[in-house]
Amino acid sequence: MIRILLLALTLFIPQASAAEENFITLASTTSTRDSGLFETILPLFSKSSGITVRVVAVGISQQRRQVGRGRDLGAGEVGQM
Repeated sequence: MIRILLLALTLFIPQASAAEENFITLASTTSTRDSGLFETILPLFSKSSGITVRVVAVGISQQRRQVGRGRDLGAGEVGQM
């Protein structure tokens, strides 16, 4: 499970110049965020990749609506962690 999540994270690594911060935004449900999973795996991912992960957690209903509309959950649109 952790390997799959880490693989999924690596697929969305942005291309950034040296002057930019290297980060990705991960949309999640509040349940997953509250489970402690991200606290366990994201430091490992960040340490090995040099990429910061910003988690945007919303309730499952809101997330489905946003994904259904194709809404960008980027840092400029949603509050950051």
